[in-house]
Amino acid sequence: MKNELVILKNGKMVVTSLELVEQINFFREQEEKPKTRHDTLLEIIRDEFSEEIAVRQLTEGHYKDKNNQKRPMFELTTLQAEQPKRKLPDDVYNEMLKFFRRTSLPRIQRQRELEKTREKTKEENTPSENKR
Repeated sequence: MKNELVILKNGKMVVTSLELVEQINFFREQEEKPKTRHDTLLEIIRDEFSEEIAVRQLTEGHYKDKNNQKRPMFELTTLQAEQPKRKLPDDVYNEMLKFFRRTSLPRIQRQRELEKTREKTKEENTPSENKR
């Protein structure tokens, strides 16, 4: 299993549909369940995000496979990648959430610590009403 699947791009945590299906299948393999195909995930994404695709808020990209052929893929934010619950079997969706929680938790903890530090600094730099 890779830990570098979620990358920071333009200030957002992003995962490709190819990496996402790889991660889903990692969990499915551990539970001895059949693998999810990348083309199946692409269909789900196209259906779930049809409005975003229509207005180009989400665009289809490409990668080259092992035969050097151009294949479709999407880059999704972690929030987008969690969204297609209605279209995924419950076990697949739960496996995705496990992955995102594990990869996002350290980032969220660091963000909360940073916010606490900023708030504390702000409080220290705000003049007290008692010091008049």
